[in-house]
Amino acid sequence: MLGVSHFGGLHRMTSASWQNAHMWRMRADETRAIADEMKEPEPKTIMLRIADNYDRLAEWAEKNSISWWDKKHRASNAR
Repeated sequence: MLGVSHFGGLHRMTSASWQNAHMWRMRADETRAIADEMKEPEPKTIMLRIADNYDRLAEWAEKNSISWWDKKHRASNAR
């Protein structure tokens, strides 16, 4: 997956991954799946709130789809 590296089974963010809407949607889905397995209401609510925030990040990434690298590259070429 673009922008995400795996280390010891963990997903590690890279400088470009925070703008990847698909990655945020996948994280939201994974978080909801974990929440569905939880029995305790408070941690389950927290996990669902995290999933909602991942969805909000995905929406932001979709609205701002020009990547950081592209913006930097375009700015340096405009000089």
